[in-house]
Amino acid sequence: MQGSDERLTTAIQESICTCIAFGTDDNAAFVASAVDVTLLDPPLNDIVARCLSYRKKYKKAPGTEHVEDIFGAILGNSEDRRHNSYQRILQQMVRLSRTMNTRFIADQVGEFNRRRNQRIALYKAADLYTTGGDGVADQIDTIFRESLKATHTQARNTGFTLADTEALGFLDRNVSDYCHLGIEPLDRVGCCPERGTMLVMLAARNRGKSMFMTHCSKMALLKGWTVVHYTLENSARMTAARAYQSLLSGVRHVGDYHYTAFEERHGTINLRSTVLEPDFVIDRTNATRRFLSEKMQSDVRFRNLVIKEYPTGTLSMDMLLRDLDEMELLGRGDGVPFVPTMVLVDYPQIMQLPGGRGDKWEKLEDLSVRLRGEIAVARNVALVVPQQGTRAADDASEVRSRHGSGSIGLQNTADCVITLSQSDAEEKVGLARLYSQKVRNDTARQQILISQHLASAQFCLDAHLMDEELRAKVSAWIGRKGDINDDDETQDEDEGTFRAALRS
Repeated sequence: MQGSDERLTTAIQESICTCIAFGTDDNAAFVASAVDVTLLDPPLNDIVARCLSYRKKYKKAPGTEHVEDIFGAILGNSEDRRHNSYQRILQQMVRLSRTMNTRFIADQVGEFNRRRNQRIALYKAADLYTTGGDGVADQIDTIFRESLKATHTQARNTGFTLADTEALGFLDRNVSDYCHLGIEPLDRVGCCPERGTMLVMLAARNRGKSMFMTHCSKMALLKGWTVVHYTLENSARMTAARAYQSLLSGVRHVGDYHYTAFEERHGTINLRSTVLEPDFVIDRTNATRRFLSEKMQSDVRFRNLVIKEYPTGTLSMDMLLRDLDEMELLGRGDGVPFVPTMVLVDYPQIMQLPGGRGDKWEKLEDLSVRLRGEIAVARNVALVVPQQGTRAADDASEVRSRHGSGSIGLQNTADCVITLSQSDAEEKVGLARLYSQKVRNDTARQQILISQHLASAQFCLDAHLMDEELRAKVSAWIGRKGDINDDDETQDEDEGTFRAALRS
């Protein structure tokens, strides 16, 4: 089997050499640009290198007229030890050129690069494995990752024209491609997590960025998606607690809880305070353990969220990619592959940046590009990341893109950017304002008022587009500090609607 594979590889190499030396069409030009000379066996690597030099200088293939000129010194000297082998190979190439199919060779060059990169990686990994030593496992993982990356970059991309059916792919977008946030004004314009894209949430310190991540994971689980949540700031235990709270309406302490509800009548929005009765209280440990244990047995969606904690500053991009690869191959140690539809990284600014030259901001920008390209696009997942606001964002009445700390590259690279603004008075009554800073394919720069109950990890209970009338009502509501509405019948009705929505 090995001999048969080697003969096939030799045949492909000869075809690649012939195409580069004699091919005149676009397929031949692609082969010349895609082949990696270092992967070819001698003396084919030297023949190809010389032909590529000719192509680079004269912008065309050597052809039958000039091939002999390139190798004249070798072919004209019978004493040269390379004379016989070069003459035999070049004669074989001339014969092959008469019947060669450049389209077929162009399609094969990617497979050749792939096989050769795999073989080189295997040899290197075997040598390291035999030698042993500290960090060998990580070095072997790096070898295989670099091999996969090299193969991907050398793969052929033929593109398409507007006359090809592939051009109508934008009409094939369906509900399995995106995850609505339950925030209707944002969902309507596609400002939500979508496969193959990156969404950024920007807010000041302690204003709910991590709660937004939890909200995204909840909505993804309710949709039936699989999720990996990488947390670099909050502990895995806290992240799990918030996930349970968000899905099932739980609070940490016994208390009297209310949230601000939006009441719409005859096209007019009014605000009112409504009682919240949670499903569990974390302080009541035994009761909560029994309640959640029952849910764990009955709700299969719980198995679709994996939470991974890494100490701040230790998770590098390569570690993140390797971890995703391992889950896809081995699952979580159970042998069952786990392929996420959504990846949450909380948050890129405290990931480990690569060493070497360049300042921190340049490295952050490079990291942003890699996150979108190598995770969202290459793996076709919905990537969601938060961005910390600057000190100016802490006091800003309206948080905008300029308030993002670190590199602006994160927002430049993202497909959608949402900002969150909230005053202390709004926080007390559970209100916040979202702003669609960037929506790559639809309407942006809209402001949305949302109601929240962060004590039970509810990032958004209701949402409406903000207008001047609603803004005035918010100002009045904040002044009242959310006094309880005495209309018990309406209050109970709203409470039931809220609890029913959480269980649906």
